[in-house]
Amino acid sequence: MNLTYHKCIVVMAALLACAIQNAAALDVEKRNLFSLCAPLNIVAEPMRDDLARKIGLAGPAIERVLESKLDAVHLFDADSNEFLSARVSLADAGDFFSVELSLNRFVGNMGYGIGGIVTLWTTRTLGRHGGSDQAILQAVAALTDEFLGHYLYVNKAECQARDDASGN
Repeated sequence: MNLTYHKCIVVMAALLACAIQNAAALDVEKRNLFSLCAPLNIVAEPMRDDLARKIGLAGPAIERVLESKLDAVHLFDADSNEFLSARVSLADAGDFFSVELSLNRFVGNMGYGIGGIVTLWTTRTLGRHGGSDQAILQAVAALTDEFLGHYLYVNKAECQARDDASGN
């Protein structure tokens, strides 16, 4: 077999394997994010108060960011069993932080008292806050936008039908 032909086959096989892997990842994301455009509740996990206070990060600030982003696309419902949670962690030393955003669902059979929370989708980022809460709130907003982009894409037909029915 010609060496150039052999290299071409190897490259094509690698590209095909990559495409299959990406398609599989997209299928998993579609399955995990598909929810008939169900509204979501929000949860901001508590942070260490001493570190949050030091940079002026008030407890409800993260919840306000999440709620406003979801409310803007008509997806906020405080009574929903599906919820978007944000976990912000601040480093003890320095000005580093991490933000993790997750879509969670309560699942179970309450007739048998069996139930729990399952994380369906998650994304995270790291950054430096520079002594101010603004970098953290911007990171929460950016991750929420990323989530909504995926969620609305996967549930596009259902969200469109919902908006058409409500006149939005």
